Amino acid sequence: MSFSSSFPHSSHLCLPEQRAALLEFKNTISYDYSCLEDEHPKTNFWNESNDCCSWEGIGCNKVTGHVIGIDLSHSCLNGSLHANNSLFHLQNLQWLDLSFNQLHGEFPSEVFCLPYLQHIDLGENENLTGYLPKTNLSSVIKLLHLSNCGFRGSIPASFGNLTQIIFMDLSGNSFEGQIQDVFGELKKLTTLRLHSCNFSGQVPITMFNLTQLKELDFSHNRLECSLPNHVTQLQLLETFSSADNLVSVLNFSYNNFTGPIPPSLGNLVALESLDLSSNKLGGRIPSQLTDLTFLAVLDLSENDLVGPIPHGNQFDTFDNDSYSGNLGLCGLPLSRQCGTKPPLPMTVEHEGFEIPFIWKVAMMGYGCGVVLGLSMGYIVFTTRRPWWFVRMIERYWQRKVSMWINRNGPRRN
Repeated sequence: MSFSSSFPHSSHLCLPEQRAALLEFKNTISYDYSCLEDEHPKTNFWNESNDCCSWEGIGCNKVTGHVIGIDLSHSCLNGSLHANNSLFHLQNLQWLDLSFNQLHGEFPSEVFCLPYLQHIDLGENENLTGYLPKTNLSSVIKLLHLSNCGFRGSIPASFGNLTQIIFMDLSGNSFEGQIQDVFGELKKLTTLRLHSCNFSGQVPITMFNLTQLKELDFSHNRLECSLPNHVTQLQLLETFSSADNLVSVLNFSYNNFTGPIPPSLGNLVALESLDLSSNKLGGRIPSQLTDLTFLAVLDLSENDLVGPIPHGNQFDTFDNDSYSGNLGLCGLPLSRQCGTKPPLPMTVEHEGFEIPFIWKVAMMGYGCGVVLGLSMGYIVFTTRRPWWFVRMIERYWQRKVSMWINRNGPRRN
């Protein structure tokens, strides 16, 4: 997500020390001029002859002239940022967007502690590393976008203080261990993305007390537990008429979730996308899911689900891909009909029992061998060729007949 909307410009001349801090940043950062054609270094237009509040990517407070916003997304930045970087001396910053650049090295955690900072977007800097701050995290942060960076460690307890946060995307980082139980009080959170973070273990139950959530994404982790029934607490049932208060996206794919699909998911009446693919879910697909009349995307593939596929409402619009990899499912849109056993591979049925395919081949070979053998025997003994073989057989049977006569001939008293 890029937040590149224009900042309101101030009629004031910006403060000299802030202009100096911005110019120092421009002169110390490196640039990658091979970046995409639709990108350019926004700092190219920064110079002392203009009011810094009119510079591209800079926003100022209309009254005080303080720099409160910096948007340098897609600016071909290439380099590392240290804690003493002049950019972070702007103590009145409310908005910082450095996304979609080539920043690298360890990002200073002190930036997260700027007292007025509300929007932080560092996303898509793949070589940016560091740790999330354990203390003094600004409690006024509303947006935190750190996707596809290289942050390590775990989510610290200090995140429990982000009571004003609305949007959080930590996906695509190199965290470890369990998802920490720090989300229970983030009552304003509407979007939480934690996919591809290397998390394992249980999902904190308190996370499902976030009744304002519209998007929740745990996909591509190593979470291991049954799907929680607490998911249904994500909706405000008394405000059913307002979809703004209801979950619309639920993605738990590519984990190790086990057990059945909770029927209570059918209560998430505003759900538009449900992805439970590539887990170890079993049992039947609950018929209650057909109550999700806004559901446009369904993916239950690569699980261990069994039984008939429910029908009605949106379920009549989904194709085979929604259910592939569940060998026990039957009914439309699959070709396998319910009440019939799927054919076993490499077998043939005959009068109520099954003969393995390999025995069918053996019996065919045996029959052909008998016919061929009898035919060859007839030809040999009628033509008496080859003579040595015929002679050997005659002697063999002559010896056998003589022995039988001697053994069974009449006995004298």
